[in-house]
Amino acid sequence: MVTSKKKFLAYDRFILEFFFNSSMSNLTRSNFQAHPFHLVSPSPWPLYTSISLLTLTTSGVQTMHGFYNSENFLALAFISLIASMSFWFRDIISEGTYLGNHTLAVQRGLNMGVALFIVSEAFFFLAIFWAFFHKSKLWIETKLRGSPKALVTKVAEETLQPAWLMTQGMVTSLEMNESEMGDRGSKSDSHISEKEQRVDGFSVLKKYCKVYSKCQGNLVFIYHINYVNTTIQSIRQIMAYFNSLLSLFSIFTFAYKSMTKGEVRLSELSSASSNKLNPYYVTGFTDGEGCFFVGISPDPKSKTGFRVKANFQIGLHIKDLALLEQIQLFFGRGKISKLGAESVQFRVYALEDLKAIIHHFDEYSLLTNKQSDYLLFKQVVNLMEQGKHLTLDGLNKIMSIKAVLNKGEISKNLSLAFPNIEPILRPEIKDRKIKSLHWLAGFTDAEGCFFIPIKKSAGSKLGETVWLRFILTQHDRDEDFIKSLISTLNCGRYIPKSGYGEFIVEKFTDVSEKIIPIFEEFKLHGIKSKNFEDFKKAALLIKNKAHLTRKGLDEIKKIKGKMNKNRLD
Repeated sequence: MVTSKKKFLAYDRFILEFFFNSSMSNLTRSNFQAHPFHLVSPSPWPLYTSISLLTLTTSGVQTMHGFYNSENFLALAFISLIASMSFWFRDIISEGTYLGNHTLAVQRGLNMGVALFIVSEAFFFLAIFWAFFHKSKLWIETKLRGSPKALVTKVAEETLQPAWLMTQGMVTSLEMNESEMGDRGSKSDSHISEKEQRVDGFSVLKKYCKVYSKCQGNLVFIYHINYVNTTIQSIRQIMAYFNSLLSLFSIFTFAYKSMTKGEVRLSELSSASSNKLNPYYVTGFTDGEGCFFVGISPDPKSKTGFRVKANFQIGLHIKDLALLEQIQLFFGRGKISKLGAESVQFRVYALEDLKAIIHHFDEYSLLTNKQSDYLLFKQVVNLMEQGKHLTLDGLNKIMSIKAVLNKGEISKNLSLAFPNIEPILRPEIKDRKIKSLHWLAGFTDAEGCFFIPIKKSAGSKLGETVWLRFILTQHDRDEDFIKSLISTLNCGRYIPKSGYGEFIVEKFTDVSEKIIPIFEEFKLHGIKSKNFEDFKKAALLIKNKAHLTRKGLDEIKKIKGKMNKNRLD
């Protein structure tokens, strides 16, 4: 009886504290439960809120796609969501205040729950990005000797395609005899058994190709996967964008300060933006390094069973990344991706972006046989704009064009799929006149070399002789055009090689009075500009007869030792 009376008094005290004090202490709660925690009663609001969110999402998507009356459902879902959240928040506030259910133990549990939720989210995103960056390392280096030089893409039937890798913007060389040509700092520093100028952006090495014993460098094998390091690339694009804004800001700042002092000059203002690429320079560089590529691959989802893609791309050694970013800013479109340990590629593939590329090369025409490739590429882009690549007739036309584009090489699978394809005639190039020496600067940044040969000479007092050599290398299909440089520059000679040819200027008066002044006025923009500066230093020493002394000859050797592939900066 006494126990029942105590329980009744305790219950009476609870009712009084609940209605008049609007709170309940842990001491009072201990009379009714053995723990300080809050056992939540069933609530309909989580279910109602979930349904409201689902309805809001679906109706929102339907509204974006123009479904009839979807706006009404969107508004209804939004009102339902606000109502469910309001009732849910009301109950939580009541539990924490009027009902006194949020004791100190409950509050500690809530705080710990929020903290653990934040930590779990942090680790979740850490795992996602860790997996992404780990997966982005798609290249496997196979060590031979020296530093990585050739990037090879593995394709079907064990065919190896060296990807678009160039060291310092030079010609891909499959034979470089140092006794004849020297250290040229080319696209590839390796010495391989057969010279083959890259015409379509890459060469094809079959499975059983023999590599020359002087081959130096790492072969880097990757699977054919697009969009590598896209996150890093996005950061680079953002940085390039802000750099362009800073350059523009510096130009206006310079102009404002000059005008306030009353001494502004147009030449000074233009020097503030001297890094801007000349359109003819971009065309010349594309004549050497650019590639107009049309790819056709099986696609079960397509009506024709094949997918067509058109790309304009330029690949360079990573040392010339800054130049590639300048080209990207020049066109105002495209992406730069890292292909391997030492190679990067600028690529434009969207049809709308390719229109800007076509507009440029329509106005500033290419001069090598790459102009024919461009005209064929333009035909493919026009067919794709009209949607004809989605029809069998249009696909056959594109295959006829691809059969003569670049080297005209078609895989066996495509040959079996299109056995009756008749290649079209390659367009003829009518005008090959150099309209601006900016073109020559761009072409030299791509295919040129500033080289300092040194060889033993019994007739010299020092036992060695040194001279200067300027070289332009191109595939033998452009032999006539390269020969025309002799009359254009009024110097040099043409030396035919196996599959390619070289325009060489090594007479000192021609080098010092014709070649060097050209590139002093029409600037180089790539890493090769630093080789040119060293080349000028050597020319000055030779002009002053310093090469006839041991000290001067050693200075020239020191300069040569830092040029081309030996350049570290």
